[in-house]
Amino acid sequence: MEIFPNKTTCISLTIIFIALLSNVEAKCKKGCEIALASYYVWEGSNLTYISKIFNQKIPEILRYNPQVVGPDTIQSGTRINVPFSCECLNGDFLGHTFDYVTQRGDTYTRVARFAFANLTTDYWIQRVNTYDPTQVPDFSPINVTVNCSCGDRHVSRDYGMFSTYPLRVGDSLQSLAEELSVPADLLQRYNQGSDFNAGSGIVFSPAKGTKKKMRFNVILVFIVLNILWAGVKSKCSEGCDSLASYYIRPGLTLTSISTTFSTTIDHILSYNPQITDPNLIIAGNRLNVPFSCGCLNNEFMGHQFIYQVRPGNTYQRIAELTYSNLTTIEMLTRFNSYEPGSIPEGARLNVTVNCSCGNSRVSREYGLFVTYPLRPGESLSAIANEFGLPERLLQDYNPGVEFNRGSGLVFIPGRGN
Repeated sequence: MEIFPNKTTCISLTIIFIALLSNVEAKCKKGCEIALASYYVWEGSNLTYISKIFNQKIPEILRYNPQVVGPDTIQSGTRINVPFSCECLNGDFLGHTFDYVTQRGDTYTRVARFAFANLTTDYWIQRVNTYDPTQVPDFSPINVTVNCSCGDRHVSRDYGMFSTYPLRVGDSLQSLAEELSVPADLLQRYNQGSDFNAGSGIVFSPAKGTKKKMRFNVILVFIVLNILWAGVKSKCSEGCDSLASYYIRPGLTLTSISTTFSTTIDHILSYNPQITDPNLIIAGNRLNVPFSCGCLNNEFMGHQFIYQVRPGNTYQRIAELTYSNLTTIEMLTRFNSYEPGSIPEGARLNVTVNCSCGNSRVSREYGLFVTYPLRPGESLSAIANEFGLPERLLQDYNPGVEFNRGSGLVFIPGRGN
């Protein structure tokens, strides 16, 4: 990772930083494979957002958080452990430099306090980037450095993994020792000179075990998580080909639709024999759009499309118009970091569309399923007649769904591979 300031600036930065943070390790020679960031979950953040900030996959984060029984269950006001590699930066101190792309309205203070939950400071971000604090451009890459620790053999050799822990108001040496199950005197020795009552700043908390033991424990945690998830959500495995039933709005063309779904016109036409002229599609009709159906986050079947935000776009407009209700505002909010009221133009969004690969308990005769957004005026009998399917079969594939509610998704089976 290239740091923008020149060598002279970097040397000055090192001296200043060591003076400011007494528990930064000076003149390091090597880092360690794994460190943890104790990330304070603020209101509105989720695992998708956090995983993007730290460039870490959600399953990898979950391996270090046995208290989280599913990716949708993290609560604001709690902490989660985020793994990252702890490196010797410039031969001066242990840390890791993350790449972060600024969002609209970001300042160094906002990035430090909210995006990285006080794991760094606005002062440190300023020192390792070239932008003026009052003129940080939108959608620009910046360096964000988070300090870490690989331990101190002079204190103890019994600990092999350390957590970077931002202090918050109300924290104390005793409360942290109880929370982390670490003796208070040991915690103080690993953080000599630190004031645990300061309400800000960073301390390093040791985790019991050698690296080998820790890897073994991680494997056990992962097995336990799989057992827990089995009781919380049905797990998906292999994917399949799928179709999206796309409602054509006035003004749309096959070109615009193929762009939205990152496919080709010829591929769309192969699933729509009723279209004889590619330049003539009729508004108010439906179009089958092929896409791959995969297992997302080992949680549900779906596909994530990438959509670039246009002027005037909102989550509601994207869900209801651009994707014709194949997704929802809730899905867009969950899998993107932007607030619904402040989506920047030009940003790239994850658009998640659910799909199905069938259910062998219902039938093995159907191999291609259509994700079908319900519209007002539709009913179980009307859709069954349209697709030539028994009503009972359609209901069995969509248990508990009211087909006459005028919104939501159902999955419609079709014969084929």
